[in-house]
Amino acid sequence: FQLMQYYGVSADKVIVVSVRDQEARFYDNGKLVQAYQVTTGAPDLPSPVGIHCVLEKLYHTVFISPDPPGSPNYYQPTPINYALMYSYYGYFLHDAWWRTWFGKYSNLPHYDPAAFNGGSHGCINFALNNAEWMYNWAEVGTPVIVY
Repeated sequence: FQLMQYYGVSADKVIVVSVRDQEARFYDNGKLVQAYQVTTGAPDLPSPVGIHCVLEKLYHTVFISPDPPGSPNYYQPTPINYALMYSYYGYFLHDAWWRTWFGKYSNLPHYDPAAFNGGSHGCINFALNNAEWMYNWAEVGTPVIVY
């Protein structure tokens, strides 16, 4: 709540993401309305911290890797169901239907062959049903605080 007050955004909807806790919290007029475990960027591809806002909402889209095939950060074209762009540099809050584990330490190296064995490429990943809720709840312009 102190972060929302600091940035002066406690009067409307706000999304607050804790990189340390790997949790996203959703507030409406200062009241917590929902919280979900997430997976943020891997240590070498961190999610950008600071205050942002929802710039665009995408529904049933395909993410294309900015890295060329053969690069260690390359990924195959990936269908995404629900995505909220929060940075023009290509960072989104979105569903990661391929992941089986979200929450504390899920952005650190671990064994999960379907999910790159660690954190995201900088986006903030949600379970599919949680991303759907977020997509329907948030509006373009909703503040997003990542810390």
